[in-house]
Amino acid sequence: MTLRRLALAASILLTIAGGAACGDDGLDPANEIVVDIPWTAPESYEYVLIDDDGEEQGSGSLSVVEQDGRFAIVQDVGDTEGNSDRSVLMVDAETLEPYVSSREIVDAEDDRRVLLDTEYGELSDGAYGVRIRERNFDPATESDPDSERCNPLKLPENAYDNDSSLFLWRTITFEEDHDVVYTASIPNRRLRRNVTLSVIRQERVETPAGSFDAWYMAILAEGQSHEAWFATTDDHKLLKYDNDNVIFLYTGDADSPPDFETPEGVSEECD
Repeated sequence: MTLRRLALAASILLTIAGGAACGDDGLDPANEIVVDIPWTAPESYEYVLIDDDGEEQGSGSLSVVEQDGRFAIVQDVGDTEGNSDRSVLMVDAETLEPYVSSREIVDAEDDRRVLLDTEYGELSDGAYGVRIRERNFDPATESDPDSERCNPLKLPENAYDNDSSLFLWRTITFEEDHDVVYTASIPNRRLRRNVTLSVIRQERVETPAGSFDAWYMAILAEGQSHEAWFATTDDHKLLKYDNDNVIFLYTGDADSPPDFETPEGVSEECD
């Protein structure tokens, strides 16, 4: 699996495909869509990643841990070739408002590594947004980056970080024909996208962990569509997710979430 493909696996929404980003002027409003937090942290679920032909592409886990009044959302995917993509995002424990995040992508084939750090809040011009710092290491084992860039991205104040998507979607109202719209911040592409979630119906879904009753959800973002299936039980755990690149299939609960370091954020110099 290449870096590009593995990064797509963990980056839930539209991180590579084309489509115009919203400009800095005339920001689209974001909606607060969180109705209920359905999980009891800590929790951790495991997944196998397959392609459209059913061939295994890797494995991963989705975890959430409560820490000082916030949730740490940890997404971790990898394969047997040494490619990996891990993100840690700190969000408010009631609203899922994003604060800081860190992400590390390792491309074993090209021997490269990327570190991405973000921090949400007021930018130097007084606008709300996210500061983004990206460092590239070639070869991957280097301790000093061979390239680095810092950029801000202006956002509506109620925007959600893309890396919270598979948890954020669990917090909406689950009933047939229910739609919600919000703005997603996609820091690794320096984009924001309007996202529409549509709860369609209940249906049965097959996973390696068994057969489950699920809510089928359609996700639309600027012309591209994804699909997700969430358990009809109160926890609304993710059972299956198809992002049009790879398919996540639930394989069972993990014994415990993985260890992680709390992100430190980004200095104001990245404005």
